[in-house]
Amino acid sequence: MKKLIKKFSQNIFPLVLTMLLLLSFVSVTVAEQSNIPLNTTNTILQANNSQQLSQNLSKEDNILLGNIMSFLNNVFKLDTSKYKIEGERVSKPQNDYDKAFDFYLSSVESKIDVHCDIKDNAIVWCKLYPTKSSPIYTTTTLDVLSSAKTTLIELNTFSSKSYLSSIQNMLNNVKKIESSTTSNAELTQIIEIREVLGEELVMMSWAPFANGLVQSQNTLSLHYDTRGHLVYFHNGLDMFTIGSFEAKISEQAAIQIAMEQVQTFSWTQGDEVVSNVEIRREHVNTSLSLQRRDGGTILYPYWDVWVPLAEVYPGGVTAFHVTIWADTGEVEYFTATGFYGDPNESGIINDPQQSSLDYRLVVTLTIVATIAVTAGYLFYKKKK
Repeated sequence: MKKLIKKFSQNIFPLVLTMLLLLSFVSVTVAEQSNIPLNTTNTILQANNSQQLSQNLSKEDNILLGNIMSFLNNVFKLDTSKYKIEGERVSKPQNDYDKAFDFYLSSVESKIDVHCDIKDNAIVWCKLYPTKSSPIYTTTTLDVLSSAKTTLIELNTFSSKSYLSSIQNMLNNVKKIESSTTSNAELTQIIEIREVLGEELVMMSWAPFANGLVQSQNTLSLHYDTRGHLVYFHNGLDMFTIGSFEAKISEQAAIQIAMEQVQTFSWTQGDEVVSNVEIRREHVNTSLSLQRRDGGTILYPYWDVWVPLAEVYPGGVTAFHVTIWADTGEVEYFTATGFYGDPNESGIINDPQQSSLDYRLVVTLTIVATIAVTAGYLFYKKKK
């Protein structure tokens, strides 16, 4: 019996080790593909509180840093004086922003990560990420509506904008926080109550009136927790203009354009040419919004059309995603996909002939490799 156990151990342990190494490789590979590293950073800020600014920053960034701390203190009502603050200037911010900062605030009671994006030396995006307990605020409140009204007053004090008074007037007409959409000749106000990562948030946003069309970036957005504390701020109202919101292409016309694209498309998978796919017409999904053209800052109406297929076709293709400019009828984007729904939840196959390596394929290759290694090892042991 002991000899059997010893023999089993000698054979199985190397195999387990091999499988663990291969699975580790898979994890690293998938992480490298799916988790894009955070932006690299430079210039470290270390301060005991918001009054002590880094000597490593330029004069302009020091002024900007002071403005950010004031913004956190007055708009977010975050008591920055209670925290030790460390920060980084992000050297590669996103395309729409000139600069970005990450801050790490810590005290005995709580820890918070904060990210802020800057455009033309104005704060356009800021979010709190509590990592330990609740943030320390300068005020306590349970009234989301009152907090939102106070936020707008503080924003107007911080950086006066003509549209802020109009937004204040719209919010003053709200008597109770509940999901709603209201519009006037100037703005559309959207209030949503939504659960995000297990926490209920009240989301308020204001967008230029565009006959019911909204572009999420072209909004002033404020998110509050149930205690009435601001946790997210975004203002893109100064970043975009609306070129047109008239949809000259109807929904049915957009669907027809998408159908024609799908029905005339073919691709090669292995030795097989795939064409004439069967469409599930009753499940075609469309939405109309405003989008940026050619990466610019002018917005135009845009049809988003998802065309599901009746079966899974070679290459894992189950649907086609087609986008069309609603003012011209021009097809902007056409792709086959193995997913039908929100494109942010799954990888898109831009070219069925050149589909990228995904997690399932990596796992499959790992299993094949493990079997090959196992077979080779057993052959080696037997021969030895």
